[in-house]
Parts: sequence; structure tokens; C-alpha cells
Amino acid sequence: MNSRTGWLLFFMLSGVFAFGQKKPQGDSLALTPKPETRFTPSPQRAALYGLIPGGGQIYNRRYWKLPIVYGAIGGLYYVAQINATEYRRFKTAYQKELLGEDHEFSALNLPASVLRNNRDVYRKNLEESYIFMSLTYLLSIAEAYVDAHLRNFDINEDLSGHLHPTWMVSQRMVTPGLGLSVRLRTDKPEIPSTILP
Repeated sequence: MNSRTGWLLFFMLSGVFAFGQKKPQGDSLALTPKPETRFTPSPQRAALYGLIPGGGQIYNRRYWKLPIVYGAIGGLYYVAQINATEYRRFKTAYQKELLGEDHEFSALNLPASVLRNNRDVYRKNLEESYIFMSLTYLLSIAEAYVDAHLRNFDINEDLSGHLHPTWMVSQRMVTPGLGLSVRLRTDKPEIPSTILP
């Protein structure tokens, strides 16, 4: 028998025998499952991780928000690159037009004012793209911070509101109106253990 085949057979059989063994039964306390802990993110850490685009959303375990963050920032970056390319084209053409040299748009016989206006429009669009990209980045940090805060927000059915008619009294006049009562219940009603007839 070949030595390679022998070693291969040895490892395969050792794996089969290892899976067939049972774990020894230990203390019953060691086998009790640990209580499930609920993840509560820290807002400060979420904001700190948010300095990396999408890091705050990953820290908060809101993975479905990552395509939104990266799509918004990436889309604005793509628009900025298009505007930067067009800005450079018209800037170069405008400078060459002022020097009397041939340029990319020479065949169109565009005056220098048109080239300058197009250059200025693309520069404005480029600056706006960078501003919106920065605002989107800051918004993703703020969203991660707020989401971490709201993760600990208690939503239960102990809040109740009630609209009721009321009379509004002001100096000499009494007029009908609507009143709103909000009741916060902190104690839960007790359920009786036995039902009496």
C-alpha cells in the first residue's frame, strides 16, 4: 500500500471514530443554557465607529442600512468625479481660448464667455457634490448615534391617551373644547391566581 494512501486512510478513520464518541455527562448546572443577553449599544461608541462610513451602523447591528449609507456617499462621489472631469475640460479649453490656441471645442466656435460659464457651472456642481457628500457622512454618524439611543427606548403598552370634551374658561367666556389626558402606568395589574364565583 502506498504511504500516502495509508496516511489518508488513517486520518479518515480517526475522524469517524472521533465523531462516534459521546461527551461525558457532567454537572447539571454546567449544562443549563446561559440567559440570553440583549445587545444595548453605547451612543458614544456608535458615533465614534461612525467616523468610518457605515461603522456606526455595523456597531448597532443594523446591517440593512449599509447599502443606503454606501450608496448615498458613493453616488455623490461618482457625481463629484463627473463634475470634476467636466470642470477640468472646460477650464483647459477656456485657458487655451484666451491664449488663442486650439482646444477640444475649437470646431464648435464657442466664445470664451460660453466656455467660462460652463466651467463655472461644473465648478459649482463639484462644490455642491462635496458639500452634500460631507453632509451625508455627518448624517450617517448622527443616525448611528440616535439609533443607539433609541435602541434602549422602552416601548410598552403602559401608555394610554384619552380625548374628552371639556370646557375652556377664559376671563368672562366659557367655550367648549377638547381635552387630552395622558396616563403613564408604572404598575402592572395583578392577575388573580384563583377565580371566585
